[in-house]
Amino acid sequence: MAERGQQIPPTSFRVDGGMAGVAHGGDPASSQGINTRQECLRVIRFALDYDVRPGRKKVTVVQKANVLKALTGIFLEAGRQVAKEYAGSVEMNDRIVDACTMQLVMIPGSST
Repeated sequence: MAERGQQIPPTSFRVDGGMAGVAHGGDPASSQGINTRQECLRVIRFALDYDVRPGRKKVTVVQKANVLKALTGIFLEAGRQVAKEYAGSVEMNDRIVDACTMQLVMIPGSST
C-alpha cells in the first residue's frame, strides 16, 4: 500500500484466456478461465520492472488464490518465483483481494 500522498499504480492484466473463459448463467451459475505459467510470469515481470524504474521498493500481488486455488494460484506461484529474481531491488508480497480492498477503504495510506 502507498504511504500518505503516494500513488498506487494499478497494474491489471488479462492473463491468456482469463476473460475469455466459459460461463454458464442461471441457477446454479459457473465460470471457468485459463491461466498459463508463461503469461503469469510475463505479467509479474512487467509489474516488477514497472516498479523498479521510478525507484519503488514494493509490489503487492492482489489475488484470489484462497478460493480460485488453481486459476489464480498459478499467478501467485509465478509471482513468488519472479520475486526471487528481483531480491534486493523490489520486495513483493501478496494480499487476498477482499482484505486488500477493505484495508484500502478502512485505512487509507496504510502499508501492507
